Amino acid sequence: MSRSRMWVLVAVVAVVLAVVVVTALVRPRGETPAAPVPGTGTPAPSSPSPLAGASPSATPTPSPTPTAEPGVEAVATIDEAATAAAMDVLADGGTAADAAVATAAVLSVVEPYYSNLLAGETAALWYDAGTGEVTSLLGAGRVGEDFDRGEYRERGVGAFGLHQALVPGSWDLWVTLLAEEGELGLDRVLAPAIELAEDGFPASDVLAGQVRSYLAAGGMNAAAREIYAPGGDPVDAGDTVRQPDFADTLTSLVEAYESGADRADGLEAARDLVYRGELAERLVAEIRDGGGWLTEDDLAGFEAQVQPSITLEWDEDTTVHQVPPSSQGMTMLLALNTLRGAELAEQDEADRLHLQIEALKLAMADREELVGDPEAVDAPVEELLDPAYGASQLERIELDASLDAPVDPGLENTTTFQVVDSAGNAAAVTASTGYQFVQAGDTGIMVNNRMRYMTVEDESSPNYIEAGRQVRYTGNPWMATTPDGLWLLGGNIGGDTQAQVQTQHFLGVAELGLSVEEAVAAPRVVTQSQPNSVTPHGVADRVRIDASVDGDVLDDLRARGQRLEVTSGAGPFGTGSVVEVRDDGQEVEIGLDPRAPWASGDTRAP
Repeated sequence: MSRSRMWVLVAVVAVVLAVVVVTALVRPRGETPAAPVPGTGTPAPSSPSPLAGASPSATPTPSPTPTAEPGVEAVATIDEAATAAAMDVLADGGTAADAAVATAAVLSVVEPYYSNLLAGETAALWYDAGTGEVTSLLGAGRVGEDFDRGEYRERGVGAFGLHQALVPGSWDLWVTLLAEEGELGLDRVLAPAIELAEDGFPASDVLAGQVRSYLAAGGMNAAAREIYAPGGDPVDAGDTVRQPDFADTLTSLVEAYESGADRADGLEAARDLVYRGELAERLVAEIRDGGGWLTEDDLAGFEAQVQPSITLEWDEDTTVHQVPPSSQGMTMLLALNTLRGAELAEQDEADRLHLQIEALKLAMADREELVGDPEAVDAPVEELLDPAYGASQLERIELDASLDAPVDPGLENTTTFQVVDSAGNAAAVTASTGYQFVQAGDTGIMVNNRMRYMTVEDESSPNYIEAGRQVRYTGNPWMATTPDGLWLLGGNIGGDTQAQVQTQHFLGVAELGLSVEEAVAAPRVVTQSQPNSVTPHGVADRVRIDASVDGDVLDDLRARGQRLEVTSGAGPFGTGSVVEVRDDGQEVEIGLDPRAPWASGDTRAP
């Protein structure tokens, strides 16, 4: 698929945390003129999205009726500064795409341990309000072509370090999004992040805690310690943190952009700086000095994947969308396919939880066996999402007994955010570097360690590590549409918990009639019946279940053979957010996770 047919991406920013619902009812105020074309001062012509029609969806797409009135703008992120940056970009005429990139850039500054705009990995879904289509864009890196398995074992399969880096995937995805769905210049989009990196910001409790944890675990290299633990003393909450190197790097992207003859040319120049220019050379040099295998050719050959979302028809009115492999997003659809005929709303709490746990076990088993680099593994997506397969999986579940791990197949650190613009376009995004706090020298860029998410032992695994192989990426934001258009979008962080918890978010709203606030706050279950995505890929053979579940229900589940770990908080379950769009975009509700009280959401009527 050519790059011109692969534009699609994020603009709905979902993040996680603090159960908050923001509802905005829009009152008609007349039509709003289109945002000016950057550099011209004239309104942009109305035209279909370049993403629309580029690649038809496998299932019928909704045909929303465009409204005369602009809709509510909404942003949900994990940090107040990121939410504010996105809302400001929207106020300046930016689209959800512009706001999503601004969000990702700010999050790279204020929560560097979770994601990076340039050298991380990102998955996104883009909703086009004009066509009703949902497109997936995946920026998941590949193993360097120079990779040597023997050397990798010597350098530490489970160790922290630059040797764990895959080809950076995020920046190509973000530039792709801006080129096709953005309106503003890169200078405007990156301005909030540059200002924060230059002037500094107060360290949050979470940042201070992460620094201490990574220092204790040996997961922070010298370049990162200079910023976050100068002189060996970790920053405390409230301390001012400045990132001059990262500010310089972001500024160099703006300078490359401004060197272009026009906006499109400038964005290509900013893309090339990271994948073919000076920054590519510096990144490769730092990674290879740190024991990694990436080459300049590896970076130059990378392109984010843009394709139709994979879908499941939950009922005659609701289609659930996910990111295709190598994302593990299909896991969510597999579980929903199994539960489609379970009539969960008619079950008591113990039966309902048992059915969900068992369906998640089955879905995780299929993920482990079938999901990986699509160039190396041909997952039978249509067969797996066929209603007949879901029914056969449901028949494997016994209400009075649990499946033992590992279940036979039937055939990480992260951030998530969502953005909706006034035109009704939206982006749902999940981005990550993995699990370490390692900076590439004086670039200020935090580097991913996604090799730890591949297996070096099992050659039959679809996620086996080989030169050129793409990682099975844990990130998988989701959307749900109806014949009227976009209905829900969301995400959850936390490695293998993501697809499992998101399944429960959707079921809470679509099947049990909960509000998005209630669904995100509700008790959760997470099965550990399959190898963990992160080295050493252990099988815990237990089910984490929220401590708020009634004791009698817990006893009932144990009697059925469920090995329960009763726990609570963000660590065991991750945190997430869900945005609900109603009344043709005139009403938006944001559900933020109470497990992350620092989360932030905002809406604005036009």
